[in-house]
Amino acid sequence: PVAFSQVPAGTTHLALVLVDMGDGGRPLWAVDGIDPLTAAVQEAVDPSYEPPCPPPGELREYLLQGFALGEPIEFRPEPGSPDDLALFVEAIRAVAFDSAETRAYLERA
Repeated sequence: PVAFSQVPAGTTHLALVLVDMGDGGRPLWAVDGIDPLTAAVQEAVDPSYEPPCPPPGELREYLLQGFALGEPIEFRPEPGSPDDLALFVEAIRAVAFDSAETRAYLERA
């Protein structure tokens, strides 16, 4: 689960973005429209979510970013389209007025 605390005043919804830093900062997944009163979200927030899976034997850095939004994102990415996902992430970042992030390092045997 991802927990939220100290959500800034004026936040109408939250967004989450997961980025593979070992693959040039490529976004893997993004979701918006999370209620700012939500204390935490589970994987079920978006059924298309698949956890990161680095190449075997390679340590990869992943960035999870949370964004406070004051307006909705109108653009919706086509499922499975990396280009649309990148545009969606750009749209989130463009309207966000605050953010937080954490990094994780994963290795697959």
